[in-house]
Amino acid sequence: MQTQAKQFIQVDRKITRATAYTSPVTGLPVKFDHNMKAVYNLMFDRWQLFKSLNMEHFDTQDYIATETAISLRTVNKIITDFINNGVFKVYSLRSPHGHKKLIYKTINTLQLIEPAVEVAVEVAESVFKQPAKQPTKPATQRPTPTAEVVQIKTEARTERPVKAPIEAPVKDAAKAPDQQQPAHDPRRISRSPCDKDGFRF
Repeated sequence: MQTQAKQFIQVDRKITRATAYTSPVTGLPVKFDHNMKAVYNLMFDRWQLFKSLNMEHFDTQDYIATETAISLRTVNKIITDFINNGVFKVYSLRSPHGHKKLIYKTINTLQLIEPAVEVAVEVAESVFKQPAKQPTKPATQRPTPTAEVVQIKTEARTERPVKAPIEAPVKDAAKAPDQQQPAHDPRRISRSPCDKDGFRF
């Protein structure tokens, strides 16, 4: 005969808003949906009741499915997951009729993971996964010439000797009157060459 449960079950608000719990066996987060929360709340409340009466906690899966309005198949899977993750510690006994009974020795308190913590973990993981930025070398800037350097260069240019321009030769027609040859003077006797007998050509 099943021990009657209380009319109301006290539920921690952290359980209602939690999205996962940390497995005591693996230390990894495990998804914590509304069906798992319903089974855990019922079983934890029942375990405390049996413990206060100094009795062994035994509940059939049919009873759990009825109290939580969850299918028997889903209840079997949830209880198996809780046992594998170390949330429920059980041992089995056989009744005088040969039926196997599952005794719930301990139901551990869950280490819950709330959405805010999940967001912080995701942000931290994304930061560590980002590749490290390579240090960039500062761009080298060429020095701009100052006013003093420009002044020195201009002075050096002005100190160079300036070559005189080469004048083009002036043709005979453009020569000055004083430089032109004198006109033919009839008084001057032109001497032509002579032959061997003294006759001029």
